[in-house]
Amino acid sequence: FDPSFFHISPREAKAMDVSQRILLEECYKALEDANYTPSVLSGKQVATVIGSTAIHSGKTDFSHFSMLGSHMSILASRIAYFLNLKGPALAIDTACSSSLVAIDIACQHLKSHEANLAIAGGITIYAHPGAFLSMRDAGMLSPTGECRPFDQAADGIVVGDGVGIVILKRLQDAERDGDYIYGVIQASGTNQDGQTSGITVPSFQSQSQLQQTIYQRHHINVEDLQYIEAHGTATKLGDPIEIHALTDAFKKFTAKKGFCAIGSLKANIGHTTAAAGVLGVIKVLLSLKHKQIPPSINFSRENEHIDFANSPVYVNTTLKPWPANAKGSRLAGISSFGFSGTNAHAVISEYVAQDQRTGTVARVPRATGLPRPYMQINEATPGVLILSAQTQEGLQVSARAIAAFLQKHNDINLADLLYTLQVGRESWPYRLALVITSKETLITQLEQFVIGKNTEYLKRCARKINKQESLIGDSEEGKELIQKLVQHKKLEKLADLWLHGNEISWEECYPQGSVKRLAGLPNYPFARDHYEISEIDLVPSHTNSYSKGEFSPTMHAQNTDWYQRTGEDPERPAKQGTQTIKEKDKALKSAFAWDRVTLLPQASVASAPHQVVIIGGTPEERSAIAHIYPYAHTLEIPTNASIERLVQRLQEFGAIEQLFWLEPCHPQLALTQESILTAQQEGVLTCFRLIKALLQLGYGSQRLHWTVITRQTRILHANETCHPAHASLLGLFGSLAKEYPRWSIQQVDLLADDFLPLTEMLRLPADPQGHGWLYRHGHWYRQILVPLDSSSVKTSGAYRKGGVYVVIGGAGGIGEVWSEYLIRRYQAQMIWIGRRQIDAAILTKQERLADLGSRLMKKSCGTLVRFMAWSTQQL
Repeated sequence: FDPSFFHISPREAKAMDVSQRILLEECYKALEDANYTPSVLSGKQVATVIGSTAIHSGKTDFSHFSMLGSHMSILASRIAYFLNLKGPALAIDTACSSSLVAIDIACQHLKSHEANLAIAGGITIYAHPGAFLSMRDAGMLSPTGECRPFDQAADGIVVGDGVGIVILKRLQDAERDGDYIYGVIQASGTNQDGQTSGITVPSFQSQSQLQQTIYQRHHINVEDLQYIEAHGTATKLGDPIEIHALTDAFKKFTAKKGFCAIGSLKANIGHTTAAAGVLGVIKVLLSLKHKQIPPSINFSRENEHIDFANSPVYVNTTLKPWPANAKGSRLAGISSFGFSGTNAHAVISEYVAQDQRTGTVARVPRATGLPRPYMQINEATPGVLILSAQTQEGLQVSARAIAAFLQKHNDINLADLLYTLQVGRESWPYRLALVITSKETLITQLEQFVIGKNTEYLKRCARKINKQESLIGDSEEGKELIQKLVQHKKLEKLADLWLHGNEISWEECYPQGSVKRLAGLPNYPFARDHYEISEIDLVPSHTNSYSKGEFSPTMHAQNTDWYQRTGEDPERPAKQGTQTIKEKDKALKSAFAWDRVTLLPQASVASAPHQVVIIGGTPEERSAIAHIYPYAHTLEIPTNASIERLVQRLQEFGAIEQLFWLEPCHPQLALTQESILTAQQEGVLTCFRLIKALLQLGYGSQRLHWTVITRQTRILHANETCHPAHASLLGLFGSLAKEYPRWSIQQVDLLADDFLPLTEMLRLPADPQGHGWLYRHGHWYRQILVPLDSSSVKTSGAYRKGGVYVVIGGAGGIGEVWSEYLIRRYQAQMIWIGRRQIDAAILTKQERLADLGSRLMKKSCGTLVRFMAWSTQQL
């Protein structure tokens, strides 16, 4: 979170609910995408309507900061407070329909002219396990962990976190102002179920009546509807009711069947509660933009209680083109129903501009029916790129993001980009202004600025403004001078004046209608500082209410067969802490397995770290990484390097943000004791000293990203060969991920001869638990727990009368107690193995246990090999 950007103290930020933090940033991003700045909106009639739902956060901070930071009513008000908005600010809670209700209310404010712009949406963040326990007890959660709307196998909900914000404006105003328009809300409305068979039971009559009313009131021809983004509860009760309501509503206007596709985002991301409606709207807007109808996943066989054959809707299961309807447009409906009984429905159409020019990231708004004389940046008509941020680091991140954006979008009109950044972004104290004549020149200058290669020109182009310095634009003469410079397009001088804090009317630098505002540019680079939520009251463990009775030394003490079938247990005791065989049996019938996963396309341009250090690997691997990070450093670590020497070497690199640790190269490593010890000296032990050095330099409390690459330390298939020498790195970094939460750690295991899939690796999310990724033959795998089929497994007891048991470390305290238990209960014969030589204390223990009627042997062994050979002879 970036509290200083929003004028919030660190103390207050720590007491703020996560929802408030995220919502502040996402609302600002949405306004940036719409090219509205805080200075433009300040004091204006802008409505803020946010859907949310009260979820227990578990915070134990009861200060006044916490009261405001966790109160739902503050969600919308905090946005209005930061931006100084004067329109209505409302927080809406109707459960799952909250954000679509919020959009409907925002539309009403716009129609009544209570507001001229509206920020609408919703957010739900599950930051405490209490909500999940309540849903579990209510039987709402899917035991399979999959949300399957309209499917016969639908068995409950899957919960997700979500946030979505849209900026709304009256259509004619948006066209007049040259705004980018994603779509047009043709109709919206809400109603209530009233009394049903249960307070959370939906009413198909109310849902149907709402849709009919909206279609009639706003003259919607249902045969023009091509897609419905459904609520999609994914329950045996909710899905049939929703389809019954849609069928009933459509039949009032048409007898056509199977013409309107239906889908639900919940199959993809789960139930996001208060954010569900607005996320459905955003899905529809993106579908309209790409002119494609997306598939509804997790659907294979229709719910037996839904008669799709006689319904106007069908479940769309493939990605397919979205053709225009008979009126030359594309039309969709969105439904959102809350378990509060409040229903919402909206109809959205594609926006068709008079000027049909299309670009990579934006379409031309309707401003005039005449062709536009599009401006081109070149030697004859240079342009000015301006960037600003509240910190120097933020300015560099912005420069890097714009450079990457330009490299990705080759066909973008550069004049449009410059114009959008000039008029659609706020001006902050840290500033960069570049006069440029081509895209290539701009990318080069941005990259040089990012890496700190400050040429004389770049030194003149970046500065921090001083609030106390006098501005030319403060006087009437100064304003006239700036106006003359604008009229004569003296860009170098205008850039310098802007760098010194003066306001420039950049619009007047362009011929009328020659440029347009773009959507989809990189957003402001908020700082990613951590403000941990106050201590959460964790759910009490089942272990803390066990009886005070005597415990057996092990779980197997009663000779229980944990793989026997136990059947249903409808009369399960309610007492907390009671252990049943059924529970243990289920736990032990699971095992880790590798699950193949598909990486999602990269949603945004990732910010490259400033300081990258590469350790280990082959020259080819280091070269591949350096190709992506041209200014990365390579660190060679001798096996005898001390921690003190490593501290000195690390200090040479400055503030390190990214470390690549590549397994040392050991082709065809022989599995001998000497070779494995040598490899571990170069691998895990050297890495351990490196970590110690980093901790001495204070990195334990700083953000640091690790990418750890090993080769064949894990096995996917039985025919693979495991190289165990560096397998201990997995455990080391798994522990680091838990002990140092500010470190993000990626662990990737490749085949011995695999190339580095760097492009995909950079998209892998870090795992806070330190779990690794497996890459095999072009596919990625993660470990999951899967149930074992143990129906045919028969086990005998772990212990038997007169059995012989080997105890490594048996002469210790636990070993002695356990041995005594087996001797007393099973008349067992015990063999103790250990490194200690037999002394008087051990002899005393042996004699005491021998008096119980058992023979006990003790053997001192130096290595595991000697132990195995000796114990085999004895047995």
